Amino acid sequence: MRLGLVSDTHGVYDQALSTLLTDVHQILHAGDVGHKDTDPHDILSKLSAIAPTLAVRGNVDTGAPTDLFPESRVLVLSEWKVLLLHVCGMPPKITPACQELVTMHRPDAVVFGHSHKHGICQHNGVLYINPGSAGVKTHS
Repeated sequence: MRLGLVSDTHGVYDQALSTLLTDVHQILHAGDVGHKDTDPHDILSKLSAIAPTLAVRGNVDTGAPTDLFPESRVLVLSEWKVLLLHVCGMPPKITPACQELVTMHRPDAVVFGHSHKHGICQHNGVLYINPGSAGVKTHS
């Protein structure tokens, strides 16, 4: 299974995503889908046109309709248990809330966003992946 990992679109759909995600079987969006006056479902419908898409709520995803997004998801994808959430922190600086979820669910991988900085590392047998920001770059 080929996954597309996206985070922090902040209401902006970059057309490059259509090409970059062409051959994926599933898209995981790690939160901050919308922004202020934008409807997050616009972003999710464009992603869903490429492949089935699941999202979690980020810190700017407030109010309806993003109240319907869960804060985290645990998925089993091709025998991998994946924890999807927005705020985690890159190891070894994991937030207490993320660490609690990792301890509880024992995932093989954690996909998260928030910092707008892409990165990947393995820590205590768990793969941590931050796809970075797919929207407007706001952090250096």
